Amino acid sequence: MLSDVDIDNLIAPFVDRQQDLESYIIETIATRVNQIGKLLPKDVYRLEQLYKYGSDTKKINKAIANTIGIQE
Repeated sequence: MLSDVDIDNLIAPFVDRQQDLESYIIETIATRVNQIGKLLPKDVYRLEQLYKYGSDTKKINKAIANTIGIQE
């Protein structure tokens, strides 16, 4: 049987990849909003999926605000 440490070590790479993907999606969406001033339908879908799978809405909003240079 695996210990808690072993389990954490096994899932850590997946968690890291998920966080990298979230950051990429948020940065891409924020850049687009900054450039054109609106979300495209695929952006809304991506945000919905991030939220559905456990991303924190406040974290997403803060990251977008920071990327486009506005105060939240």
